[in-house]
Amino acid sequence: MLELVLVLPLLLLMMALMILVGATGSWRVRTHAAARQAALRSVWPRTTSGDSTPTEWPSRSTTLTVGSVSVPIFTQDPYAQHTVVRGPVYSPPGASTSVPVNTAMLDSQRGVIAGRATIDRAPAIWSRGGFRTRIARDFPILGNEWEYTAPTMNLGGNQDRRGRPLYGIRFE
Repeated sequence: MLELVLVLPLLLLMMALMILVGATGSWRVRTHAAARQAALRSVWPRTTSGDSTPTEWPSRSTTLTVGSVSVPIFTQDPYAQHTVVRGPVYSPPGASTSVPVNTAMLDSQRGVIAGRATIDRAPAIWSRGGFRTRIARDFPILGNEWEYTAPTMNLGGNQDRRGRPLYGIRFE
């Protein structure tokens, strides 16, 4: 019986730690889902005005924002060395002419937006201990810059050739 009395505080501490880890893990998943929702609700044709914050998301000490991405989300660009894609001028082998390349057309970072969700709240237990649960999640996605009807491409449909906006030439 003495062993149970001596081990009981340790068991209670382990139970409290399991509750803390479980609650923090669920808030991490909720934060990631909220960051995804913040990013997806800002892509055209949706607007953030008609979509409210999730009901389970606490209103105090939390944020849902959308912004641009400063660090590249694609770390390795397989076409970085190809002048036909990255330009600035493409000269076919054996040709005497060169074609200017619109380098912004196939830029992999164009139109990338990121939803960001942050939460700063007291933990599930021991809330008076001065500890805070601070979680921040970013969710980058490609926006609507890759649509063929966007002002940068000016194409009539998805079957149209991409040579006109990319190289500035016409196929007649």
